[in-house]
Amino acid sequence: MDSFKGYIEHYGIPQSLYVDKHTTYKSTGKLTIEEELKGQTTPLSQFERALDELEVEVIHANSPQAKGRIERLFKTFQDRVVKEMRLVSVSTREEANRFLESYLPIYNQRFSIVPIKEVNLHREIPKGINLDSMLSIKTKRVLRNDWTLSYNNQLYQIKETSPNTGIKAVMVEERVDGTVPYHL
Repeated sequence: MDSFKGYIEHYGIPQSLYVDKHTTYKSTGKLTIEEELKGQTTPLSQFERALDELEVEVIHANSPQAKGRIERLFKTFQDRVVKEMRLVSVSTREEANRFLESYLPIYNQRFSIVPIKEVNLHREIPKGINLDSMLSIKTKRVLRNDWTLSYNNQLYQIKETSPNTGIKAVMVEERVDGTVPYHL
């Protein structure tokens, strides 16, 4: 979620995203009743849910060949880039990020291929959109009779709701930075 947020802030919101079928990108769970009522045919992972909120189409790679190209790139990076960083004594995450800022443009200039048609398929981030909220982990929790809920081995008390509202569950939103903002 954090990496995708950085991507969006740099390039804009993509029309679609091509991913593999890792459980980060494709849920292996069963549909909930709410999902069935919405007409979903498969449950969404947290990442798919976030992309759905951003109106980004998720395309899952259905063949080993589709995954092979990125795997070759990762192998190259794990071999070549690590050696390049060692040569210049990179030893911290900050140094690695600075190194990549200079290395990646050179790498891309050498190995990238210019597309036949240059079309930008990114949308600007709409004003008022809360990327931190959309790109968070959202978990439904049932309220107990004493207006408390359990989340990550902690008990939270809901104070601003009267018992007459009929609320039986709440959505807990955990941000990338680990915070759980409070709002109704």
